[in-house]
Amino acid sequence: MDTSDAFSRLTNRNHADGVRFDDASGENRIIGKEENAASADPLYIYYQSIKDTPLLTREQEVHLAKKIEDLKLDIQRLLSLTATSSVSDEPSRIVAQINENKTELLHARDRFFRSNMHLVLSIVKNYSHAGRPGLADLVQAGNIGLMAAIEKFNYRLEHDFSACATYWIRLGIERVIADQGWTSDTVDSSVDGVVEPVSQSGADQENHENLVAQPVTQPDADETARSVIASILDEDFCRSLDHMTLDEFLEFEKEISGVHNRSLYVASESMVRVDRNTFVADDKISFDVDATDDAIAMFVRGNVIPLQAVTSFTSFPCVDGYPWNWFLLESYCRRFSKRFGFQCLSVNSRNVGAIFRRVAGFTDYIDVLAYVAAASNVDLNEKDVGDFLLENRYVAQQTGAIQQALEKARILRVRNV
Repeated sequence: MDTSDAFSRLTNRNHADGVRFDDASGENRIIGKEENAASADPLYIYYQSIKDTPLLTREQEVHLAKKIEDLKLDIQRLLSLTATSSVSDEPSRIVAQINENKTELLHARDRFFRSNMHLVLSIVKNYSHAGRPGLADLVQAGNIGLMAAIEKFNYRLEHDFSACATYWIRLGIERVIADQGWTSDTVDSSVDGVVEPVSQSGADQENHENLVAQPVTQPDADETARSVIASILDEDFCRSLDHMTLDEFLEFEKEISGVHNRSLYVASESMVRVDRNTFVADDKISFDVDATDDAIAMFVRGNVIPLQAVTSFTSFPCVDGYPWNWFLLESYCRRFSKRFGFQCLSVNSRNVGAIFRRVAGFTDYIDVLAYVAAASNVDLNEKDVGDFLLENRYVAQQTGAIQQALEKARILRVRNV
């Protein structure tokens, strides 16, 4: 390949595609600093730093996501040219272009970040209870989650960026809270998509599925950064494949992070899980969304049902030769359905979780559990609610999340939900 021609093609790429952005009046301000230092409220200071930053439209989100993706690819290609260039002045030109692309990349990420900082603020407010970690710590954790979401956003899907960002912001915040002892250390209530250990052989499967995660030790800043980087690498690995087994993902995950079963959520959000042990790329499978939603609607009479309440798939349309099962149904509801969603406490291999109507407006799985408990006929005490959720496969084991849902359920029942 002629490196000079390749270099010209890369440097002539025009990332501007006609998408317009309003000027952000506070774009060059230092985040978190405010002229009125007399206010001691961290949320007020944070709000003042972002209040004049315009929100992004869907078109602008897609534009920035494409730009970030293109720039990262260009940087990788330019780096590969430095090793093959035979022209004496070519390396310096390539390095200059790499630096220019890096500057553009930082600017695109910064614009994406600043325009979504309001989301961090709105989520932090829900966690600002007495005795919890300081608000500044929660905001910082939410910011880290927002940065991870920018890297993970898949603009090719129809979902808005806020759906992706909400998960990663909450993940960062809940990690801080969990590390300070405010949530259960069990599998279902832990953050970061911790899943029930999945055995490598059928003989050990039942024993592994009864295990729980070990208590999470408090990570330092470097460990947190490594965790985010590992998740990004996990996603890149998944998106590079047309087909992947669960064992292949777990081995790759262990290779880069030293642990198993920490990021199954990443695999579930990057590929389609067609059965317990198999994932396929999005472009290798297609759904008749309207017909599939109609089939699901036959089971979802109210707003919520457990995943396992779908007891027959005879009314479901064919899916490229893959037979319907609970794993495929979970993947479909998570990412492809227009009318239904899926949530669980943590991504798992037990088919535990709930299908819900998107119009119900649940913000998280605690809301789902609270709604289910309030609408049931059980007494609203921890034992009866816990037994009900376990029996109906909304949860896999007793967890601190049940108590959180119980408190909300009592309020909902008073309101005759």
